Amino acid sequence: PPPPPPPPPPPPPPHPPPTPPPRRSRGQQPQQRLIAPSSSGSTASSTGEGGSWERRYSELLEFKRLHNHCEVPQNYVENTSLGTWVNKQRMEQKNRIEGKNSSLNDSRLERLQRISFRWAKRKGQASWDEKFNELVAYKAKSGNCHVPTKYKNNTALGRWVSTQRAEYKKYQEGQAKTSMNADKIRRLESIGFAWFMAL
Repeated sequence: PPPPPPPPPPPPPPHPPPTPPPRRSRGQQPQQRLIAPSSSGSTASSTGEGGSWERRYSELLEFKRLHNHCEVPQNYVENTSLGTWVNKQRMEQKNRIEGKNSSLNDSRLERLQRISFRWAKRKGQASWDEKFNELVAYKAKSGNCHVPTKYKNNTALGRWVSTQRAEYKKYQEGQAKTSMNADKIRRLESIGFAWFMAL
């Protein structure tokens, strides 16, 4: 007799019900909670900006501890971000005075004033600082501050170095009309500047 037919295959297991997709509105709620306090100024972006401000302020305190002033040049070689930030604070203060939007609130203004922050650059100070930084870079490259008066790679720096020696002489002689002062002398001597060139 013929063999019996094979038993029919078992029925497939029932499909689990499809998982419903997550509701978008629930997924967005945490972001909405972050953005909600914008009226009080505590958004995620302002928090980041505040942290950056605090970091730069601490760097400014350290700069003042080293140099006894807050006159950070805009192109400060050792920390270009700090130089840019200091310039920005002056711009934000100008916006405040003119009634425009400004990130410089009362608390920040008071903290900067407390450390004798100067809101306007002194005449000639910015260009002096730039040349000083160029001299620092020259020393890092050559190992000394003996820039030739007719330095081919930077003739302006060579003339500036020569001028510092001439102004120093006036200062030593007690002449009233000189751009040299004690702070500049201290900064130049701190990098090994020689007031008299060896013949």
